[in-house]
Amino acid sequence: MSLLHPVALLLKVLLFMAAILPGFQKVSAQEGMPELVPQSGHAPAVSALAPFKDIYILSGDLLGNVILWNAETGRQIRNFSGHNRKIKKIAASPDGETIAALSEDGSVVIWKALSGDRVRLINTAELADFAFAGDTSLILATAERQVYSISISRPDEPMKHLFSYFSLISSERTLISSVFSVKDSTWFLITGPGFESKVYQLAVSNFLNSNSKRTYDINDGIPGGLAISADERYAGLSLNGNIHILDAAEGRLLTTIETGNDTIYRFEFSADGVYLAVQQSDSSAGIWNQITQKSTGVVTAPGRFLTSLMISPDRKYVYTGSGNGEIFQFDFKSRRKTREFKSNLRYLTAMDFFGKENTLVTGSLIQGVNIFRSDGRVTEIPTDGEGFLYTLASPDEKTIAGINEKRIVLWEAETGREISRTDKPPGMVNSAVFSPDGSVVYIALPDSALLIYSTAKKEFTKQKGFAGEIFNVSVSPDGKKLALADRWYSFTVYNAETYDSLFSLHSHGSVIYSSAWSPDGELIATTAEDSCVYIWNGRTGGLIRKITTSYQVVTDVRFSPDGTKLGVAAVGGAVYLYETSEWKLLHRHDNTGVYIAFIAFSPDSRLIAGTTATGQLRIWNTLTGKEEFSVSGFNKTDWAVTLPDGRFDASQEGMKLLHFVKGYDVIPLESFFNENYYPSISGEALRGSLIPLRDEEIKEKFLFKLPPDIKITSPKRGAKLKSGKNLIDIETVDRGGGIRWVRLFVNDKLAAEQEFSSRAAKEGDTLSLVFETELLPDTNRITLIAASLNGIESMPVTESWHVQGSLPRSKLYIVGIGVNEYINPAYDLKNAVSDIRILSEKFKEGTSGFTAGVSERLIFNSDASREEILSALDSVAALARPQDIFLLLYSGHGVFSAGKSGEGDFYFVLHDMENMYTSDSASLARGISASELREYSKRISANKQLLIIDACQAGGAVEVFAMRGVAEEKAIQSLARSSGMFLLASSARNSAAKELPALGMGIYSYALSEALNCMGDFDKDGVLLVKEMEFYARRKLEEVQKKYKLTPQYPMSWMMYQDFPVSVCK
Repeated sequence: MSLLHPVALLLKVLLFMAAILPGFQKVSAQEGMPELVPQSGHAPAVSALAPFKDIYILSGDLLGNVILWNAETGRQIRNFSGHNRKIKKIAASPDGETIAALSEDGSVVIWKALSGDRVRLINTAELADFAFAGDTSLILATAERQVYSISISRPDEPMKHLFSYFSLISSERTLISSVFSVKDSTWFLITGPGFESKVYQLAVSNFLNSNSKRTYDINDGIPGGLAISADERYAGLSLNGNIHILDAAEGRLLTTIETGNDTIYRFEFSADGVYLAVQQSDSSAGIWNQITQKSTGVVTAPGRFLTSLMISPDRKYVYTGSGNGEIFQFDFKSRRKTREFKSNLRYLTAMDFFGKENTLVTGSLIQGVNIFRSDGRVTEIPTDGEGFLYTLASPDEKTIAGINEKRIVLWEAETGREISRTDKPPGMVNSAVFSPDGSVVYIALPDSALLIYSTAKKEFTKQKGFAGEIFNVSVSPDGKKLALADRWYSFTVYNAETYDSLFSLHSHGSVIYSSAWSPDGELIATTAEDSCVYIWNGRTGGLIRKITTSYQVVTDVRFSPDGTKLGVAAVGGAVYLYETSEWKLLHRHDNTGVYIAFIAFSPDSRLIAGTTATGQLRIWNTLTGKEEFSVSGFNKTDWAVTLPDGRFDASQEGMKLLHFVKGYDVIPLESFFNENYYPSISGEALRGSLIPLRDEEIKEKFLFKLPPDIKITSPKRGAKLKSGKNLIDIETVDRGGGIRWVRLFVNDKLAAEQEFSSRAAKEGDTLSLVFETELLPDTNRITLIAASLNGIESMPVTESWHVQGSLPRSKLYIVGIGVNEYINPAYDLKNAVSDIRILSEKFKEGTSGFTAGVSERLIFNSDASREEILSALDSVAALARPQDIFLLLYSGHGVFSAGKSGEGDFYFVLHDMENMYTSDSASLARGISASELREYSKRISANKQLLIIDACQAGGAVEVFAMRGVAEEKAIQSLARSSGMFLLASSARNSAAKELPALGMGIYSYALSEALNCMGDFDKDGVLLVKEMEFYARRKLEEVQKKYKLTPQYPMSWMMYQDFPVSVCK
């Protein structure tokens, strides 16, 4: 792939938005259907804030984006499209049904609040300000000194002229600075004339209900703004760094607040008019009591330039918008920051396909690289906060290259391990591409030079002497020709060895953003900002075809690997797909985002992917034109893969960061874990083996009733609690979907739950519960979750209470189970028993410095019966306290069984199970299921629990494993997720993959033991945490499998919020 520098491209895109976006309108979701909403947030400065209903806020930014947020959760509810310049003001109608926003270009867009559909665009006059007059009309003030009203309920009705304000101030330089609508009145701030003499007038008038008008003359400075209190008692005028408070009814000056600033950038009243929030520096706002004229505190967003300001109507919070796109919520009383509103996306800006099975690699401008494989694995490559403009796969499929302005980093495509990184930074990167043999990377530079990087020698050479800055580079399939686009709009093809010019093309007349060669080298396609795609003869440079799109800026072009299709991407969010015999349009995908920056075909030409302005990656089927799936990136390497039918796969944290919106309600993706979580589904989609759901199944998934609301009613926030047993009072409300269960977690560990499987759904029905739980002298994090009858979970509700006292020392409880010998000798293993002995000893040794003793129960071979193991777990349940640590270690066979009812479960295969591949309930009853382990985890009070499973399938069971692997993985993860246990597991396809004679251990147990030798203490603080152990073991496992050429086994894990130590390194 060869493209213009993404940052430069974005800047170009913004220049053309004015021509494109007025015609770009959001397509609302189907009635009653939830909408998957990425938390894209604001990228540029937040220029406007406004309240909405009780628990929501509205925000606008410099690029014209308007976003609705839930103020209690920080979740993004909806985007409103239609503007392309700075948002000056946002407001909602009194009934909350309508939202309007004024842009810097003088236009106002009106939307339906619930759907985001655009109702009306007013751009017939240059508007200075607006205000709602009741629920059904707007008051509009123009820069031409006219005032209009416009109907919202009748969008086709023309504007109605109300009056001209020449009669108030006759100067031609008069303008309206502010319009406020409060109750039944509309207030105007009118300034003019006399810029030289500094004489201004303030006119406050009620024109709608009577002809009365009041004018206040201000003759001593420049008015910076007007604010009216919600009760209409006070008017505030900023002037020369001071704020004049007026009695709005009588027009007399009440008081003047001297802020000590030269200029007041902005200020807002609280709803009762008593307090003012005043921006007083670049990053802070002061809170003033206008009655006492005293400052009551300051809110500060450290390191952020404050660009907007608001006090919530209930006076609970102060909100500030910042120059980097973040919004901060501060508690009004304490002035402490309580929440941030911002994007959680990693903005996937580059990607590539490689390999016979359509492996997909994604990169980000922020950080992190992910490799999505056809077997369902996702390799996560942390990049330590470093982003890459380009993420490329070498044609030989062995190497991934990450390229930015500082360096080139190479990783192994199979493992994700770093191979090398350059010491010499390449500088500004305009474009980058691998040579066909993967031996070099060509990098286009802004200094009229081409940088050539040798992947073998890890060295740079520089080719100079080109006509101007090189914006784009591409290579012919045989590697013999280079095509370069320069700043003079020319496109020249060179000999790749001698750099002699072969021919030049000059038809675009604008900067060429992208170029692509057909697989046979006979054709070259180019795109630019002239809405066209040109097809050229790759040998002679002759023009063959000109394709015109509907969008002015065409950002990328690609030939499919089989040469039969041409993909084209454009600003405006369109992806076009043409066939290459007659250049007919096959499919067109619109409304995919503000723009598509990059596209790529899969090696089998079946899929085409595009990166969107929201930072997501969307993948379509080139044969059907339907979307197959989308990829979202979060944080460092977290991710989520979502299908249009609702199924998903995601990293543990990724499933928490993406959410559905139904009306104004937010339902996290994680809430659908039981219904829609499908491990490895991206692999099936990449392979083309995904079985589609029926339309009826999809409809059933999406037309769901909302999960219950849940809250803690007692103890109150901030209450002082005692150590030991405490009562937690809970209230949950049925929202139509019924109440299936309620769970209470303490420090992430399941402490109590109650099920209501026989309770009928009744919307509005309230259920009160009391849970007793034991709290420690420490900070106790309480989390509540409720589920509807169909298993959809509520948004987690979390509160923290600190209990005074000294935390008692922990005791370590270990139950270890290892089975080498089975009744069925075909199942026998060699190292399961020794694995458990070694791991148990290492855990005891590592924790001896901070625990108050160890209780160990090791159960091996013929002793490993169901009765013996349950007896050991009963003993731990009777003795363990919340401060203790519980380790459950298992090495042996494991199997998933769907069961006769279809409700599957994972089982430990114990010594006396003769046939592990059976649905016979009597045989399965000799094992121990994940469901049973979950119940024991709940009974065992220890807050710190770790389950390690090193299991395998019997030889010859590969096909069974392949069919059951997804369900098995989900069953094991569900055990950890629902119980609050840390989980480390590796399930191998056969015993040979599990055990290695050269090591004398199972390879996963070996990797864990190496981590416990403190090899996993990455931060070198002398303490090995569970998460460090998991990370090291996963990497060590990959290393061992590669060294000994083993059939891969893929570990899975489930990490809880509160990590804990498992070894002190001496």
